[in-house]
Amino acid sequence: MKVGSKFYLGAATAIILVVSAYFILNKKNPEPVKPKKHPYDFSGPCPGETKNQKMTDVYMRGVLEQNQVYKLATNWYWCNPVEREDLVLLKFSQSLDPVVRSVYGIPRDKFKVVFNKKQSAWNVEINGDLVEFNGQPYYFGSGDPKLPPPLKLLEGSRKGLLLDREIIVFSSFPPGDRDSGTLGVVNLNDALGKVILIEDSSAETK
Repeated sequence: MKVGSKFYLGAATAIILVVSAYFILNKKNPEPVKPKKHPYDFSGPCPGETKNQKMTDVYMRGVLEQNQVYKLATNWYWCNPVEREDLVLLKFSQSLDPVVRSVYGIPRDKFKVVFNKKQSAWNVEINGDLVEFNGQPYYFGSGDPKLPPPLKLLEGSRKGLLLDREIIVFSSFPPGDRDSGTLGVVNLNDALGKVILIEDSSAETK
């Protein structure tokens, strides 16, 4: 074989080996896959801007009436702990409008969901205290004890304990809508911010 032919054959072999090694190494060590951004990732300045919003539904009447204007401290819960009785604006999906709901259970609280035969509905205890409305147990769910609401099912998987960034929220009156009575435990990652009633000027400084 001529010297030139040997040179070209050697070069071609070297190229094949380099290319093969590249694909083998990349197969064993693929480029890290960038995590998909959470569709409701509102990370950023915390708290963010405070802006006026208008209440869109009737399920917080007595606290916040439909079309009433309130202040929203955006991104509040990215750097502040949630507190019991906070009003939060929650966005559960892109297809549903955000809703304002009141916080009853906060991280590390214990909860227990029980069936109330008299009401033919479900009630919840938080840290041993029954959640009430007008002196009566706050009720939700179906009237069938064999059809437990999501919150009851989550009680078992959570062993009755709210984990970090998990909350229980309700409407201002039972049985409510788009709250823990229908959706179960709520994650603070779905909170757009803290709701501040405009007439409560002291809350704006918290």
